Amino acid sequence: MEEQSQINQEFEFLLRENKTLIHDLNNHISNLNANIYETDAKINETWNSCKKIRETYEMQIESSQQDLLKWLQKINKTIRQGNENIIQKENDDTFSQEKRERLKCLEERMCELQNLIERKLLKSNLEGLFNYE
Repeated sequence: MEEQSQINQEFEFLLRENKTLIHDLNNHISNLNANIYETDAKINETWNSCKKIRETYEMQIESSQQDLLKWLQKINKTIRQGNENIIQKENDDTFSQEKRERLKCLEERMCELQNLIERKLLKSNLEGLFNYE
């Protein structure tokens, strides 16, 4: 009988120990879940902040490109007017020809730059249409 009592006491002790361990494990799991939730919230907050910053910079870049495009168009218009003035004032053929060639070269470069910026603006507009983030 005494042996049975000792077995029962040891069994009860093990049960109490197991309950304590289970309780401790539940606390740890709860703490881990809380940490995971908090970390996930911080990650989402950071991601949203990064997206806003990116959108702001993209809008600023696009605005700058549009401003640059306007300036290039004005410059091209001025170059064309200069070309027309040279053609009208052809007093010295060699001087006019040299100036005309320089203006033509400059006009071609400006047109290339203008086309490049227009393509970039078009590309950024298309990417904006299909960006589903």
